[in-house]
Amino acid sequence: MSVMTTVYNAVTTDATISGLIGTRMYWKNPTLEDTFPLLSYFTADETGDYSFGGTGVTQEAEDATIQINIYVDSFLNMDTIKSQLKVVMNGLGFRQIQGAETFDAALSKQVRATRWVLTNVSDF
Repeated sequence: MSVMTTVYNAVTTDATISGLIGTRMYWKNPTLEDTFPLLSYFTADETGDYSFGGTGVTQEAEDATIQINIYVDSFLNMDTIKSQLKVVMNGLGFRQIQGAETFDAALSKQVRATRWVLTNVSDF
């Protein structure tokens, strides 16, 4: 199973998060027709180093960075979702590397962008 599928399944089946968003976790960006709160996610980066020698070129540990955006009407929901998202993502072996809060004027929603990194990824 790919890392992205694992993340989606873990987040949308968590009781606390699904109690607030249901299964509203979408790839890329939400639309005006969507019901909030919700999450969007995408691949932010994936890197790997190559080493030369021995039996030829081999790829070493690969890092995968995923961004999950939390869209809400209320900061209370945002803090609850973010706290539980950290529990879920840490349980999958991810660590948070950055986050920022913004306002999406087109959607009139508050957004918290969170970035998570996982090392030694074989199936991204």
